[in-house]
Amino acid sequence: AFFNARSATPIRLSRHPYVFTVWDLCHRDHPEFPEVFANREFERREQVLKTVLPKAVAVIADSNSGADKIAQWYGVDRPRIHVIPFLPSVGVRTYAAGGRTSSPLAVRRKYGLPEDYIFYPAQMWAHKNHLYLFEGIAELKSRHGLSIGAALSGGDKGNQDYLRDCAQALGIADQIFFLGFVDDDEIPALYDGAKALVMPSYFGPTNLPPLEAALLGCPVIYADQPTFHAQMGDAALYCDLNDPASLAEHLRTILQDASTVERLKAAGSALTGTLNEATTTQKLQYIFDAYALKRRRWKT
Repeated sequence: AFFNARSATPIRLSRHPYVFTVWDLCHRDHPEFPEVFANREFERREQVLKTVLPKAVAVIADSNSGADKIAQWYGVDRPRIHVIPFLPSVGVRTYAAGGRTSSPLAVRRKYGLPEDYIFYPAQMWAHKNHLYLFEGIAELKSRHGLSIGAALSGGDKGNQDYLRDCAQALGIADQIFFLGFVDDDEIPALYDGAKALVMPSYFGPTNLPPLEAALLGCPVIYADQPTFHAQMGDAALYCDLNDPASLAEHLRTILQDASTVERLKAAGSALTGTLNEATTTQKLQYIFDAYALKRRRWKT
């Protein structure tokens, strides 16, 4: 059995060995956020991981950092942990290859977006740190006299009303656009038309949107964390999550410094050029072939 997300189902399996995927361990990294501590969510995650991981035939992680934590915290032998990085979604890859069913102009018109906007596709969880984004936009206006919109896609996880109130208090409510869930074919067009992807999330160790943005030539502004540097290298600008002025300065750069924008686009293109589905397939095939060799030793 192959699980490509966290699941309690392996606990109930009695006849099937399994491969298990762990994309993040953020309940350990940042246990203070309500989405991982409230209603005993932390305990539920720990119960699953402590029970399931030691028995897995193989464990898939998104990065070396993630793999090291799995080994350290859950006692899994490091050679049984296989690093398979995220790939941009099929829709984004199709759009990048020319298979386009939407356009930046179409999504701007549909959602009433200004010509200058940043994009952040993320559920409205506290750890996604939308408030920092709002503070940076407010700083951009007060310090530099510049205005930019923010297109926010994703569902409300109980935090959206609070975020609306914060935007109002900061005097930028007319610059914030809550899009809710959008069609899959609109996501690439939203990246394509944006001045930048801004992702000030606390959770990692890696994330998918920066890779998708880089593939589509959208500059990336990311949180200044070591694992994010390891993921994106020089294909992003990194903002200090303790200082919204840091984000404001990066936004000013994106709006006014064409050479930096071109550098980020070139670095993003080089980075995403190293990611391909064939590598992912080869790594999965290695895992399955190694199991198949052993599986021949007994009868069903």
